[in-house]
Amino acid sequence: MTTVVTLTSGGMDSATAAAWAEKELNPDRHVCLFVDYGQRNAPHERRAAEAVADELGAEFKVVGVYWPRLLFPYNPLFSGGLPREEGTEELSANWLPARNWNLIGVAAALCDDMFLKGEDDDFHIVWGINAEEAERFPDNTREFAEAVAEALKVGTPSKPELHSPLADLDKPGIVKLADRLNAPLHLTVSCYNPEWEDDVPVHCGRCEACFHRKRAFQEAGIEDPTRYRE
Repeated sequence: MTTVVTLTSGGMDSATAAAWAEKELNPDRHVCLFVDYGQRNAPHERRAAEAVADELGAEFKVVGVYWPRLLFPYNPLFSGGLPREEGTEELSANWLPARNWNLIGVAAALCDDMFLKGEDDDFHIVWGINAEEAERFPDNTREFAEAVAEALKVGTPSKPELHSPLADLDKPGIVKLADRLNAPLHLTVSCYNPEWEDDVPVHCGRCEACFHRKRAFQEAGIEDPTRYRE
């Protein structure tokens, strides 16, 4: 029996990765794992991630880890300021130390738990790191993913295989892949201040995240299914 754990954030990247996992890995069991590390947008992200999991017919699991907020209360993800302010590209403004290390660790721990219970013997972890964010964040690079993949093989009893299907794609490329996979991008959240109508997120259409989302669809030449206030 094959079990896939997909790290989900409620955003376009992880939704596309989850849809890829469903099609390419065809798992017997698919768990969409949302890690709440205290980020201020966690309620919206969790709601979107669960909606994506439901749409794909996957299980949904939430794990809370709160040390990042305790160690880095000044980080824009926690302090109330908007992350990735327009024109701000410095690593220090956007970097949450060791986040991806720990997300993978939580996913691996879940695989180990299922393995030790005898629930399965073929485990896979899927995540949505991509080439665009790899330009600024070292824990989004293919090199990092390859190193982590090796560590998972030697450091865990479940020995999950790590898949990074978006590692060589920019945002328009991700949108194109999502379109081919019929990924439910209309349920995902990018906005800093979303609202909800009929269980579907409504983006403000003004913040930088919305700007980048709109541009990704435009450059991909794919119709944008997102609801915007403006």
